Amino acid sequence: MLELFLVMFAVAVQSAEGEEMAAVPPSAVTAPVEAVEQEVTEAPPTFLSPAATATEEATSGEAPPAFLSPGAGTDTAQAEAAPVFLTPQPAAQAEAPPTFLAPSGPGLVAEPQVPSGKFTTATEVKPIFAATKANWIAVRLYEGVDYLYVTQIWSWRCGLVQMRVGVNGGPLEVWPLPPCHEEYATPNAVLEDDGNPLRMYPPNSIAYVDVEVTFDDLSTDHAQFTRSSVLMP
Repeated sequence: MLELFLVMFAVAVQSAEGEEMAAVPPSAVTAPVEAVEQEVTEAPPTFLSPAATATEEATSGEAPPAFLSPGAGTDTAQAEAAPVFLTPQPAAQAEAPPTFLAPSGPGLVAEPQVPSGKFTTATEVKPIFAATKANWIAVRLYEGVDYLYVTQIWSWRCGLVQMRVGVNGGPLEVWPLPPCHEEYATPNAVLEDDGNPLRMYPPNSIAYVDVEVTFDDLSTDHAQFTRSSVLMP
């Protein structure tokens, strides 16, 4: 009897489980499967589909970010002008030479610059004038008279065509030069007939002196001297 009872109880339990399974709707069972299939069929993320991203951008008309577009901003119309230091600058216009450097006086003609070996051309005497510029003239107060000496200039006059002198800001006046004695071995020598390379002024009247020399190639040089810089004892 006990065995028969156990068999009947087992059959009753199985029948109850079958009824519970029958009561569950089919959609509840198939839903998980459909969810899985849906997850599998979804489009991959944008970063995994470069082609899809490019297609969407082309369709939407949106340009890629500037940092992803190397060619962006290269339009020549928008190109920045080259920096000033890279732009060729126009050549500076030469300043006009001072008036005292212009050849002075009518009838001055440039002479051929063929070195003679006797210091009779501008080419030969220019270095001497440049080296002795501080000694072109001298001033001396002697027996109540101011003496202005131009001995240094006369000593190399064969390379000059003109000398002009102005005292205390006065106009430059031509101081005639003795002739060049080319017949002698020393053409620049000052002979007795040439006179003295000096002029006399009232005592202590010379404050400063301007001197301009014109070489025989028609180039010029100029200097200004204060009394103290050229005063002799």
